[in-house]
Amino acid sequence: MRLTERTVFLIFVVLAAIVTCAYYGPFLHNFFAYDDFGLLELVTRGPKAILLGYNYTLRFVNNSVWMPLYALSGYDPFGYNLFGMLLWFLNAILLYRFLRRLLDNPILAAVAGFIFTASAVGADAVLWRAASGTLLNVTFYLLTLYTYTIFRQTGEVGKWRLSIACFVMAMFSKEEAASLPLVIVLLEWLYFKGFDDVRGVVRRVFVYGAVIVFSILMNYIVIYQVLHVQSELAHMFRFRPFHSLFSGWTVFFLVPDGRLAINDPRIYVTAALVPLSFLLVKDRHLLILGLGWIFLSFLPQSLSGMSQFEPKDVISVSLSRHLYLPSIGAAIVYTALLAGVRERFSRRTAVAAAVLFLLLYVPYNYRLLSSRGEQWRDIGDLMKSFLVNLKKQVPMFPPDTHIFVINTPAGRAFIQQALRGFYKNQSITYIVDPGNFHAKPGETSVLITCGLGADGDVNVQLSPFE
Repeated sequence: MRLTERTVFLIFVVLAAIVTCAYYGPFLHNFFAYDDFGLLELVTRGPKAILLGYNYTLRFVNNSVWMPLYALSGYDPFGYNLFGMLLWFLNAILLYRFLRRLLDNPILAAVAGFIFTASAVGADAVLWRAASGTLLNVTFYLLTLYTYTIFRQTGEVGKWRLSIACFVMAMFSKEEAASLPLVIVLLEWLYFKGFDDVRGVVRRVFVYGAVIVFSILMNYIVIYQVLHVQSELAHMFRFRPFHSLFSGWTVFFLVPDGRLAINDPRIYVTAALVPLSFLLVKDRHLLILGLGWIFLSFLPQSLSGMSQFEPKDVISVSLSRHLYLPSIGAAIVYTALLAGVRERFSRRTAVAAAVLFLLLYVPYNYRLLSSRGEQWRDIGDLMKSFLVNLKKQVPMFPPDTHIFVINTPAGRAFIQQALRGFYKNQSITYIVDPGNFHAKPGETSVLITCGLGADGDVNVQLSPFE
């Protein structure tokens, strides 16, 4: 019995929703960590601060989302976590819609969308609330490609204009969207016979390139000429050719904590196996799309020093969230290989291979994600306990309070951001150099000593700083 397109879509939606809830539902109450506190601090300072961002990068589309989230949830992390989980699910739906339109094959679109949903490699995009820009970027990235595909298939100029608007939103969500013009060139080559009209392709791609240039100029003018500070993008820029060429292929096997050495042979073995995949697949357009997507979408992210394999003390520098967008390419590759089984053998064999693959793939990724979610939960619980116990003793700090923390549960910058946000007091300052600090008249200085109790709570003791 051949399934109708509507039935295929409904089955996909139900399965994707079940997997998303099973993966992230247990962690909806995970507390804030690391840069979450910087965004919460900015929310208390008003719209101008949150739109500019604390890292001096104009991600105003992503940053502005924190205003309604704060209005609805305040300092309860549930709303922020639910938002991330829903975006994960929405992006799976958008991937289905894009591939369904591109391939005119609902089953292939559903398989790729489900594999993408069930992958744990990019889990930090949800588990770390400050990485919401990664999720939003993918949302507008897929909307751009979906509307562009409709334009190329139908000639509707309005869809092209809409795709440009979506790309602007993607670029101001997170800069990794800069890979999109390269993916469009790939689509033109594989599906739209674009190289029959090279000038037309160049003209269209030029517009998306102009959006990238515009975002760079906006960042330069606002950050360097108006605010006279240095952007995080310039500070974190790294040129690492081997990282750019090979690290994206770890999307097939890397666990979410990202612990791996750049000289690990698995990276290069995986890259070497790529040509062998062509032996299984007859219609290679989909396979090339997936492999090209992995490489191209990872390329801009590889230039960031934040994408690391061996995070030591701060798990937020893991490569995980940087592989969320490339994991779409991995899902497409897996789908192309399963389709290759159908081409070379039979429909029944292909269905059996797909079922067996997913029966192994989903539980494996579920275990990986559960472990990663517990890591984030443990880190958040320390800060939650610290703030709760501190507020019990000090409901409100006076203006111009200077603090120093012994056995701090997080870095000093995060402690300062957390206290400024949760106390709604922008004058709280962390003492950087306690040996040379001397309080001025009218200032308050506090020493906070932290200790870990038998129950796992962070106990705090306060005393005057001397």
